[in-house]
Amino acid sequence: MEEKIARMRELIPVLQKASRAYYAQDTEIMSNFEYDRLYDELQALEAETGIVLSGSPSVTVGYEAVDALPKERHEKPMLSLAKTKEREELKNWLGDKEGLLSWKLDGLTIVLTYEGGQLVKAVTRGNGEVGEVITPNARVFRNIPGRIPYQGSLVLRGEAVIPYSEFEKINAQIEDADAKYKNPRNLCSGSVRQLNNEITAKRSVYFYAFSYVKAELDGAEPPFENDRENQFRFLKEQGFDVVPYKRVNADTIMAEIEWYAQAIQTYDIPSDGLVLCYCDLAYSASLGLTAKFPRDSIAFKWADETAETTLLEIEWSPSRTGLINPVAIFEPVELEGTTVSRASVHNISVMKALSLGIGDKITVYKANMIIPQIAENLTKSGVKDIPAHCPACGADTKIEAANEVEVLYCTNPDCPAKKIKSFALFVSRDALNVDGLSEATLEKFIGKGFIHSFADIFHLEQHADTIKEMEGFGEKSCKNLLDSIDKARQTTLPRLIYALGIAGIGVANAKVLCRYFDYDIEKIKSADVEELSEIDGVGEVLAGGIRAYFTKNKNLSALDNLLKELELEKPEENTQQQTLAGKVFVITGSLEHFANRKELLNGNGFVLGVSGSGKSSLALGVLYAEGSRRYLEALSTYTRRRISQAGRATVDEVLHVPAALALRQRPGIPGVHSTFGTSTELLNYLRLMFSRLGCHVCPNGHVNAPTLNVAAEMPITCSTCGVEFYGPSAEDLAFNSGGACPTCGGTGVVRDIDESTLIADPNLTLEEGAVAPWRNLMWSLMPDVAREMGVRTDVPYKDLTDAEKDTVLHGPMEKRHILYVPKNKDHATELDFTYYSAVNTVRNALAKAKDEKGMARVAKFLCESVCPDCHGTRLSEKARTSTIDGRNLAQVTALSLDELRDWIPTVAPWLPAEMRPMCDSITSETTEPIQRLEQLGLGYLTLDRASETLSNGERQRVALTRAVRSRTTGVLYVLDEPSIGLHPANIEGLLGVMDDLLADGNSVVLVDHDVAVLRHANHLIEIGPGSGADGGRVIAQGSVANVEANPASRIGPFLAGTAKVRVRTPVAPEHLFDEGAIALETDAIHTVHPLEARIPKGRLTCVTGVSGSGKTTLVLESLVAGLKASLAGTTLPGHVLSVDAPGIARVDLVDATPIGVNVRSTVGTYSGVLDDLRRAFAALPDAKEQGLKAGAFSYNTGSLRCPTCDGTGQISLDVQFLPDVDIPCPDCRGSRYGREAYAIQMAIEGDVELSADAEMERNAAHESASHESPATAYSHAGDFESVHTLSLPEVLTLTVDQAFSALAHLKKVWDKLQILHDLGLGYLTLGEATPALSGGEAQRLKLASEMRRNQDDTLFIFDEPTIGLHPLDVETLIGVLQKLIEHGATVVVIEHDLDMIANADYVIDMGPGGGETGGRIVAEGTPAQVAANQMSLTGRYLARELEG
Repeated sequence: MEEKIARMRELIPVLQKASRAYYAQDTEIMSNFEYDRLYDELQALEAETGIVLSGSPSVTVGYEAVDALPKERHEKPMLSLAKTKEREELKNWLGDKEGLLSWKLDGLTIVLTYEGGQLVKAVTRGNGEVGEVITPNARVFRNIPGRIPYQGSLVLRGEAVIPYSEFEKINAQIEDADAKYKNPRNLCSGSVRQLNNEITAKRSVYFYAFSYVKAELDGAEPPFENDRENQFRFLKEQGFDVVPYKRVNADTIMAEIEWYAQAIQTYDIPSDGLVLCYCDLAYSASLGLTAKFPRDSIAFKWADETAETTLLEIEWSPSRTGLINPVAIFEPVELEGTTVSRASVHNISVMKALSLGIGDKITVYKANMIIPQIAENLTKSGVKDIPAHCPACGADTKIEAANEVEVLYCTNPDCPAKKIKSFALFVSRDALNVDGLSEATLEKFIGKGFIHSFADIFHLEQHADTIKEMEGFGEKSCKNLLDSIDKARQTTLPRLIYALGIAGIGVANAKVLCRYFDYDIEKIKSADVEELSEIDGVGEVLAGGIRAYFTKNKNLSALDNLLKELELEKPEENTQQQTLAGKVFVITGSLEHFANRKELLNGNGFVLGVSGSGKSSLALGVLYAEGSRRYLEALSTYTRRRISQAGRATVDEVLHVPAALALRQRPGIPGVHSTFGTSTELLNYLRLMFSRLGCHVCPNGHVNAPTLNVAAEMPITCSTCGVEFYGPSAEDLAFNSGGACPTCGGTGVVRDIDESTLIADPNLTLEEGAVAPWRNLMWSLMPDVAREMGVRTDVPYKDLTDAEKDTVLHGPMEKRHILYVPKNKDHATELDFTYYSAVNTVRNALAKAKDEKGMARVAKFLCESVCPDCHGTRLSEKARTSTIDGRNLAQVTALSLDELRDWIPTVAPWLPAEMRPMCDSITSETTEPIQRLEQLGLGYLTLDRASETLSNGERQRVALTRAVRSRTTGVLYVLDEPSIGLHPANIEGLLGVMDDLLADGNSVVLVDHDVAVLRHANHLIEIGPGSGADGGRVIAQGSVANVEANPASRIGPFLAGTAKVRVRTPVAPEHLFDEGAIALETDAIHTVHPLEARIPKGRLTCVTGVSGSGKTTLVLESLVAGLKASLAGTTLPGHVLSVDAPGIARVDLVDATPIGVNVRSTVGTYSGVLDDLRRAFAALPDAKEQGLKAGAFSYNTGSLRCPTCDGTGQISLDVQFLPDVDIPCPDCRGSRYGREAYAIQMAIEGDVELSADAEMERNAAHESASHESPATAYSHAGDFESVHTLSLPEVLTLTVDQAFSALAHLKKVWDKLQILHDLGLGYLTLGEATPALSGGEAQRLKLASEMRRNQDDTLFIFDEPTIGLHPLDVETLIGVLQKLIEHGATVVVIEHDLDMIANADYVIDMGPGGGETGGRIVAEGTPAQVAANQMSLTGRYLARELEG
C-alpha cells in the first residue's frame, strides 16, 4: 500500500506540470500519449487503493470564497499537553511502559471528519472548545486525501504546517523586506484561515496526522490490538502522512531524544519540541484527564536559550499614530544560532516594571525561538531620560495612560514620521498592496517631493526618469514598481478603509465596518458616533476616532482625490447562512515575559552551623526574603501582579528589616563574549573615554587631535585634508557590537576544522564508521549517499583512491537518489538525500549549534587559534585606530588592573583644558570599582582576560565587587559563602570590604564556615545542633568569645583552636609514589607558565594556592582535558605537551551543582532506593492479588499516585497580585500517593515512629477503606495501631537512618542505605526533593553510585568540595574520600580549606601570587613538607594549622 501511495505522489506533480504547461503556457512538455498513459495509471491506483490525494488531476477542485469562517464547538474539549523541558522527566514519566515519541509540530491543529470515505468537515482547534470550520481550505492542502478507502466514520487530529523550504520560497517572492512573513507558523495560521481557499492552495500547506480520535463502521471500531502504533499504521493506510515517530522504552528514550535533537537542525517541518504518549491504549484510557491536561501524553519543549548582555540605549521609534515606541538596544548576543541586538519594550509601563536603565545587565531570550524579548533586568537602575521631544520632528512629547498602560506620544499632528508610517501602511500587503515601496523608498520619494498625498502615489510615472537614476533603482525595478501601482488601482473598500490609517481600525474592523454599511463609502463618511457605536466590536472609542477622521476637511479632500484614482470592487453577495456574522472575537495574551523574581534576588545568608541545619533558611528564607518582599510591597498591586515574588516568611514576627541585597553563592559560567573588563563594567568606561577623549582617524587616514565634537554629536573636520567625519560612539568600540572584528566576531579566536580528527580509524570501511562526523553529527545513511557519489564503502578508508578520499572529506553538496534500509527493518526506502562530506558535516553542525551542548558535539572536530586579523584583541581594525596618548583601546585593555589604575590619572593632563572636566567625570566613575577589586586582590588581572578562564574565586570576587560597589547606607547585605574560592591570604581583603560596608552604615549578614571569617564577626548565630530534623534551632549566639565558651556550640572548639579536623594520616613521603604516578607536562597558557607535575596514584592530592595562581588551569583545563582526550584517542589540547596516566581508564569530575530541577527528583529516586522498593512492594501478595506491577508504585507515572497533585505532593494556588502559594496537596498531605497505596503494607523490623502528617494520612487511608467496603476493608487493620508494617508512601517519610534500621531484610535497599549513611546523609528523608539539597549534600549524593564499585582505574576530581561545609562536615567528607582511596581510586582536590590540605597525602601549591605573579608550582610534597617551605604562602598558614 505504501509503495502505491508513494507512486501516486510521484505522478500528481508530473501531470500537474504538464497540464499547466499545455493550458496556461501554450507549450507541450510531454506527448498526449504519455500524458494519457500516466493519467490512466493514476486513476487505476486511485481505484485500487480507494485513495484520492489532494491535487490529483482526476478530480476538479474549485476554489471557494466565504465572507466569514463559521464557528463550531468540539465534541470534547481539546486539552493542551503537560509540558517539560527536562529529558529525564520524560524518562520518568514513561516508567516501565512503551511509548511513541514524535515531533511536536509548530503549526495549526486541525480536526478532520470523514464519512463514507469523503472529507466532510475540517475544524481548527481554536481555544480548545470552539474552532473555526475550514473545510474548503483543508481540501486544498497539498497532501490531504480527498477520498479514503475506509467507508465508515473517521475522526482524526493533525497539524497543518508550511515547511521551511516552502516558507522561504514564498518570502523570496516579496521584495520589500518589511513585508516578508515573520515565521512559518504565523503564515500557516493565516493561510489555513483564509476566506478564499485559492490563497490557501498557493501557500503549500501540508497536513500531518498525529492522533486517531475515533472510527466506526457497522457499529465496530478497527482492531488496534491495544497498541497506539497500530492506529498510526491505520491512518497511513488511509493515505495520511503521519507525524514521524519512534517507538521507545526506558532503555532507548534518551538516545532517541538525542536523535531528534540532532535531526531538528535540518528538519524541514517547523517543530518546537516532541510529544510522548503511551502505546498501551487501555492503560492510556484508564488514566483519564486532569482539569488541564490528558494524562496519556506529555510534551517536551526545547529549552529557551537565554543570554546575559548590557543595555546600551533605548531607541525611541515614532509611529504613524503618534505613538513613540521604546526599543531596547543591547550588546549583541547569540540566541538560537543568530545574533540579536534589539528587542521591543512595548511601552513605558513595561520599561518601568523592568526598571530599565542604560548600562543595566539584562537577560534576553527568543520568545518561541523567534522574537527577541527581555526576560529579566539584573541590575534595575531605573527608567531615566524619557525623551521630551519627538526624535523625528523635535516637537514636544507627552505621556498618556491608555487602559492603565503608559505610552509616549508626539504632539505634532504633521510629524514627518507619521507621514512615512502612514504611507507605509497605505501601500502594505493588507492595504493597497504596492510592492517595492518600503519605508526607506517612501522616505526618499517624500524627501524629493514626489509624494505629498496618497493620490500622488498613482502619479509616480511622472518622475520615472528620475527614479531610474536613483540608488537602488534601474529600468526594470522602476517598471515593476509602476506596474504594481497600476495593479493596486483595483482594490476593495475594506482595504481602502484600512489603508487610510484611522486610529484603531485594523483589517478585521475595516471589513465589519464596510459590511455594516453595505460597502457604501458615502454612508461611512456621514455616519455619526451613535450609529457607529451600534456596530458590534466598534464601541464608543473607535466610533469617535472614525467620526473625527471624516469630519476633517483635509481628510475628506484627500479621500476624494484618492477615489478618483481607484476602482472599488464590491464583493459578491453570499447567500449562505453566516452563523456568527457581526460578532467580534478578541484574542488576548501576555505582552511581556517576566522571569522569576526569586532568581533575580537569589542569594543564601554572620550565620553558621552544620550542613542542613537551617542556616540558609534563616538568612535567605527569612531576613533576605522579608527585606526584598517589603520593598516589593511598596509597588502597586498592578505591578506586583506581574512579578513573581518570594512568599512571606513563616515566622511569627520580623522587625526592622531594611531593603536587602544578596550575593549568590557561586556565580554562573560566563559566555565567550565576556571578559574581566565587561564583567566588572570597567570596559564600558574605557570605551566611553576613547570615544569622547581620543584622537580619531579620518577616512583618509589622518590622525586628529581630541575634540568636544564627538560628545556634542557634531562632525569632526580633518585638520589635514578637511574632510568631515563623525567620531566613533562607545558602541562602535565594543567588541560585542560595532567594534567587533569581522573575522572572529569579537571572540578573538577563530575555529578551523581539524581534518586529522575526521577519520576515526582508517582501517575501518565507511559502512563500519570510518568517518567520525557521520557517526555523531549526521544520519547513518551518509555512507549510502557516498556510494552514489562513486565512493566504495566496503573497503577500508586507507585503501580508497585519493579521489575517493577527497570526495569523502571535501565532496560537493549534491542530491543523490538512494535505497536506504532503516535499522530493524526488512525493506528499503527510496530517498533523495544531499551528500554532506566530512568537512561539510562539521560546518553544518557548527552553523546549527544553538547551545553549549551543541558546541561540545562539534568541538572535537575543531581547532582554535588566535584570530589572524585582530591578533586576539577582539576589535576591528577601525576600532583600534582611536588612541589616547599613543595607546589604542586594545593596548589599554591589555594592562593589568594595577597598571590601569596608574594610567588613568595621566589622561587628563594630556588633554586640552576644555576637555578635562569631561575626562574627570568619566574617570571618577572607575575609582570605586578599581579600589574594590584591588582590595580583593585582583589587581593582577588584565581587562581583556576571558571571563571563562577565571577561577571560581576570581569570579566570586568580581560578583562581590558588583554587589557592594555603590556607597549605600542603611542596606542589609546578605552574602552567601563569600569566602568561596578564597585562599586564606585573600580573606583579609574580603574582611576589609565588610568593614567598609559597616563604616558606611549598612548591615551585613553572612552565611559562612571559614573560621577566619567567623572570628571577625560582631555577632554569631549558630544553628544546629545537627542536620535535618535534628537542626533548625539556635544553639548558641553572641560574641565570638561567648560562642567559644558555650558548651552547646559545635563551632566553638574550632574558633578557640582546641579542635582540629584530623581524619586520616598522610602517607609517609617515601611511599607516596608506590602505586605509580600521573605525569603532566604543559606549555604556557593564560598566566600559567610551562609546568611539569606528578600526581601520586591511589592517594589524596590537594592542589592549592592563592586565587588566580593557576589551580583551575592546571587541573581542569590541562589534567582533565588532556586525560579525556588521551583516553578518547583524540588530539591533546594545544597547551598540553604530554600526559601519562598508566592504569587510569576513567576521569570523574564531581562538583556541587544542584541535582534535578523540580520536586519530582528525590533522594529515593536519585539514589536508586525507590526502584528497589517499588519492586519489593510489587512482590507482596496483596499487590500481586490486585495485579500491581512495579510501575504502579511510581509516584511519577504509576496508577497509585495521587490524582490531585499528579504525584508532586503539592499544589500551587494563584492569589492574583500576591505571590503564588505552594501548599501540600490536601488529598495526599504531601505523600504523593493516593489512598490505595496505603493498603499495600510491608512488614518491617522493629518499631518506627511516623511523623504527624504520615500518621494522619495513615489513619485517613484506613477510614477511607472502611467506609468504602467494611466487609472487605484492609484485613490487617489492626496493624495500624502499632507500626510494624509500612506502605511505600510511609517509607518515603523515613530518614535514611530510620529506613536503614527498618528495611534490613531488603538486601539491595539496605546496601544503598548503608552507603548514604556512610556519606553522612542519614538525616535526609527518602522523599526529600533533591533541588532543595545544599551543595555539600548534592556532592555526596552524587558519590553514592560510585561507592559500590572498584575504583582502581578511576581518577576523581573534586572542585572545591568543602563549599558550604562546616568543619564537622569536612570531617565526614574526608572520610568519604578515604573510602574512595581504599577502593583503589586516585583523588585530586582543588581546595583552599586548611583542614582538607592538612589531611592530604600530597600537596601542590601554585603561586607565589595571582595572575602574572603566579602560574608556577612553588612547593609540592606532604603537608608537613609544604608547611616547611619558605617560598610557599600556603605553607605559612598550613604551618599554623599543623602546630595547633
